[in-house]
Amino acid sequence: MTVHAYAIVRLDYSGPQADVHVAGLETLAASHGVELAAGGVLLAQSDSSFSRLLAGLDFEAVDVVMVPSAAQIKGWLGVLRHSAEVWTALPPQRWPRCRAIPRQTAESVPRPM
Repeated sequence: MTVHAYAIVRLDYSGPQADVHVAGLETLAASHGVELAAGGVLLAQSDSSFSRLLAGLDFEAVDVVMVPSAAQIKGWLGVLRHSAEVWTALPPQRWPRCRAIPRQTAESVPRPM
């Protein structure tokens, strides 16, 4: 079964490291056999553009949302976990999908098969 994911980089957090963060998400996806939805890594300029981006995504089409770090989704983790697992690249962590009250602890990203 192929895992599908949205990979999102917030430019307001990444700054000059944006290219490194994009490459890190692409590498994480490739190493785990994850197919990136929407044609690749999505970019958001700010919190308001991030919220508009999320509003337009079809979460029924993906299993995972990937971001460079938990800092990029501060305040959004619980919301995202209602629709998908959340993976971070730096450090590699995984928050399982949770339709109930989400916990604030992370697990390791699974090893490649």
